[in-house]
Amino acid sequence: MDGLFRHIKQNAVAWVALFVALGGTGAWAANQLVGSSDIHKTAVLSRHLKNGNVKRADLAKNAVNSAKVANGSLRKADFAAGQIPTGPTGSAGPQGQDGSAGATGESGATGSTGPTGPEGAPNPNADTLEGFDSDDFIRYG
Repeated sequence: MDGLFRHIKQNAVAWVALFVALGGTGAWAANQLVGSSDIHKTAVLSRHLKNGNVKRADLAKNAVNSAKVANGSLRKADFAAGQIPTGPTGSAGPQGQDGSAGATGESGATGSTGPTGPEGAPNPNADTLEGFDSDDFIRYG
């Protein structure tokens, strides 16, 4: 800390001169700035500006109107939502290709039992087995 105070004491005149030089010129320059009222209307022309240097904030309200916009130069992105009316619906396009089959679905619940069907005709071979009478197979005894 002693070194800092010794440095300031030995260079006090230099520090004062530095602050006056920096602070004084800034204040003087601020008072000398040129405002828009100081520029004649025809002093700054389009040829004096580089392309892309004029921004929206630089333009006065309503400075650009439809008479000053070239026909065909605006795109959909230049308008707010709902400002451009929709045109008529176009004709349908061609049929697209069939899509691939979807996944097989889950099995459904089992349905209720249906009504009993009609009784069938009697079997003519009910009492025989391969042509043998069933009484031949009964064992007595």
